[in-house]
Amino acid sequence: NITANAPAYIGTAGVLASSAAITSTLSGDVTLTNAGTYYDGPSVANATAGIWMACGQVEVTGVASDIIIAKLWDGTTVAASAQVELATVTGTQAHISLCGKVTTPAGNIRISVTDATTAAQKIVFNQSGNSVDSTLTVWRIG
Repeated sequence: NITANAPAYIGTAGVLASSAAITSTLSGDVTLTNAGTYYDGPSVANATAGIWMACGQVEVTGVASDIIIAKLWDGTTVAASAQVELATVTGTQAHISLCGKVTTPAGNIRISVTDATTAAQKIVFNQSGNSVDSTLTVWRIG
């Protein structure tokens, strides 16, 4: 049975594959030390064979006109990606949300981020004061 409060994802043949979520939340900021290099944000190590639905978000801070790129992937295959340009004000931030399907993950399912223009920006964990600003949740759906 599926209750109104439980996450439910229908797998092949209309059968509920899993209602148990695996969640990873950053416990500290991740500095993007080198421009053009991807750095891992939230990552889930428990996802193995099968089909997984992954949804997450990262909060990033930077300087005026930074180009920030994020991707949801397993280290090999990109399931979703996005690019944002930070506002023309120093000390700006952006929120990037990504969802995608990952089939038989080659490695940890994760959100990785790069700053294409400058170094020393951050993926932050607690800009809001709630300590869940950069979080990833996965469900097995098949």
